[in-house]
Amino acid sequence: MQRAAGSLAVATGELFDEENLFPTKRVTWQLMWGGVFDRFPALKIVLSEVHAEWVPPTLAYLDRCHAQSDAPLRLKPSEYWERNLAVVATNPRRAEIEVRQGIGINRLMIGTDFPHVEGTWPNTLDWLRATFAGVAEDEARLVLGENAIAMYGLDSAKLKEVAEQIGPSANDILGNSTEIDPRLIDHFDKRSGYLKEADFDENFIARCFDEDRGQIAAVQ
Repeated sequence: MQRAAGSLAVATGELFDEENLFPTKRVTWQLMWGGVFDRFPALKIVLSEVHAEWVPPTLAYLDRCHAQSDAPLRLKPSEYWERNLAVVATNPRRAEIEVRQGIGINRLMIGTDFPHVEGTWPNTLDWLRATFAGVAEDEARLVLGENAIAMYGLDSAKLKEVAEQIGPSANDILGNSTEIDPRLIDHFDKRSGYLKEADFDENFIARCFDEDRGQIAAVQ
C-alpha cells in the first residue's frame, strides 16, 4: 500500500492547512466503511507521519454515525480501531500524550521525524522528557517501544539488549532531576507546533465523511 502524505511543518513552524493534511486520517473511515476490515480482519494498518490528537473525537463521531446508519459493518468504528489500526505521532506533542487513553494506550507510538527540521533531533531526550512528564512508566514504555514491538512482531529480547547498551533509561526520561528550559520548549513549538492544542472541526470531518460514504455506497 502506498503511504499517504502526512503532516509537514516548515522552518517557521507554520503548518499546511487541514485540507492538505487530512488524507492520511481520512483513510481511517474509508477502510472501515469500505468493508476492508470485515473482509480482512487480521489486517493491521499503522498511520504514520501524522499527529494523533484527532483520533478520540473522530472515533466518537464515527461511532455516532454508525449508530444512526444502516451500514453493514460488523463492528463499531472504535472497535475496528482497537483491532486493526494504530498511529505513530510524528514529533509527538504533549496534547497527544494527554489523550493517550482515548487514542488507546496500546494503539499509540511515537516517531522522531529525523532528519526533518520539525523532528525531535538533536533534542530528542529533552523532547521526550517534556512530552512524557508525569506519565506512568508502564504507559510510557508502551508508547515508546512496546507497542511497536507488538505491532511489527519485533524481537523484544534482542531489542532489549540494544536498549540496555545505548538507549536512555526510564529515569532519563521520566525522572525529575532535569527541568526543560522554557526557551527550548518555545523552540520546539516554532519548528513543529509543539504547543498546539487539540482541536476538532466536526463540520469539516462531516463533509469529508459524507463525500466518502456516498462514493463507497455508489460502488458497493
